[in-house]
Amino acid sequence: MKIIIFLGFALALSCSNGPQATVSSANETSIDSSSDPNDEPEDEIIAIPPTVIKGSYLACHVLEIKDKSAQISCSIVSDSQVVENLEIRSSDLIVKHGINTVYITDFSNNISNFSFKVLTSVLDALSVGLISIAGIALDPGAQARLRTVLSNETSPAPIDQNIVVPESSEPDPSIGQDENAQNATELNCSTLGGAWVRVPADGIYVEQDFCVMKYEAKCSDPDGVGCTANMANETAQSTADFKPWIDINQNQAISACTALGTGFKLISNPEYMAIATNIAGNSNNWESGIIGDGMLIRGHSDNNPGEACEAASSDTEAYVDLTCSGTNLGDNLQRRTYFLSNGQVIWDLSGNVWEWVDYINIDDKPSPSLIAWTPYTDILGSNSMPLSLLIPEVAINLGWNDATQGIGNYLSGDNGFGGALRRGGVWATNSDAGLFSALLSDAPDFSNNGHGGFRCSYSTPEN
Repeated sequence: MKIIIFLGFALALSCSNGPQATVSSANETSIDSSSDPNDEPEDEIIAIPPTVIKGSYLACHVLEIKDKSAQISCSIVSDSQVVENLEIRSSDLIVKHGINTVYITDFSNNISNFSFKVLTSVLDALSVGLISIAGIALDPGAQARLRTVLSNETSPAPIDQNIVVPESSEPDPSIGQDENAQNATELNCSTLGGAWVRVPADGIYVEQDFCVMKYEAKCSDPDGVGCTANMANETAQSTADFKPWIDINQNQAISACTALGTGFKLISNPEYMAIATNIAGNSNNWESGIIGDGMLIRGHSDNNPGEACEAASSDTEAYVDLTCSGTNLGDNLQRRTYFLSNGQVIWDLSGNVWEWVDYINIDDKPSPSLIAWTPYTDILGSNSMPLSLLIPEVAINLGWNDATQGIGNYLSGDNGFGGALRRGGVWATNSDAGLFSALLSDAPDFSNNGHGGFRCSYSTPEN
């Protein structure tokens, strides 16, 4: 069986309008499926000649395929030399299979080249579509927009082979002009006050990068319990100091976030899912160091100590002792920090305290609707709430979709009651806690008896 792969890479730089390449369409690809179905198939990855501008292109190749993923490496090449002054970040990289965004993991950037992984289940499906890559090169002086190919060779093709310089110099307005490219330029999480992290768009749950509080929201009370009654004088803040702001209901959490100003809001469920899915796609967040193998780290959830804890001032002190003090030693499953694909760190997305998200579903909950924790392997999505709003499809497809791997469980409560969504679990939820743990049993005005907190997000306001 022959599989033809085309990778189109667009580097959008300062909205430049330099000469533009043309690209072979999907109709020009062909697939040879004439092999005997009884024969053991041998997948062959064939590179389509790249279209380049002024002798420059992005050379990508497959390093290896194993552990349910394929490692891909890319370099920007010009005049037989690797270009070292162009940088690609994972937040500027979108990989698609046809019209669907491909799940990428383990992004690594070394300035002159970068690498990432895609699921082998996607590669198996390449006979029915194309893969494309779009991204932004972080070099304001560059003008070229580049295309590339994916090859199974161990090194990129020589520069003098397969180079096509287009005759037309008319720019293609579809290249490098997407909204996320503009959002990537304007969004600056470091100016929001306190500690915020930037979350890459994934094209599945969110289409643009956004900022989120690095820590669960805090108030001026060190114990986090005295602020809700006097909300008019309180401001939600993201800081390592103090315990989380608790004893707050969903309605109040929405008000606390929107009070921060234009563009601020209580984190939405799609935003939460974008973060959690990004985290689950990073091997550093798995106890074994391998995605889908063993347990996904689930934070402070073992009731030891039996209370919510403040964060440490250092990300390396990600465990707690019996007095809630931060330490750099502990059970790895109880680590409170998670690494995003862009290298940023977020605290306590699972465990410590429940976190309200801006989502309500009272009458059409995934089933069964029980007042009991239920593994996701036993859950069916509803019309308004498919299972993908609770756990990512990649978890379902690859089989790490139950609490035995630390993803958490689901508790809906009865249909017609409650419906305000909380995520992640609390310090005492134990094996029911996890990044994808979900609770729908309580109403928006329920204060959660001191177990619930929240965090805010920020998106660049539309003009």
